[in-house]
Amino acid sequence: MKRKFRIAIIGATGLVGTTLINILKERNFPLDTLFLVASHNSAGRLIQFNNNSYKIFDIAQFDFAQSQIAFFCVNNK
Repeated sequence: MKRKFRIAIIGATGLVGTTLINILKERNFPLDTLFLVASHNSAGRLIQFNNNSYKIFDIAQFDFAQSQIAFFCVNNK
């Protein structure tokens, strides 16, 4: 059985985040669950990935314990 991962992408609506989403799709990354996280301005929006709609979570409310791996694709300003 192939292992699958619960992935969180923080900054999912930005350039780096959307590029990472595309790379995961191209590489057929073994996903169990995908959590897309961004600022409150983007929270609630939907992003399409592998024929599914994923709701953007607000970073201020997101429980990182849900994920096994987190990719931080954000500006550190």
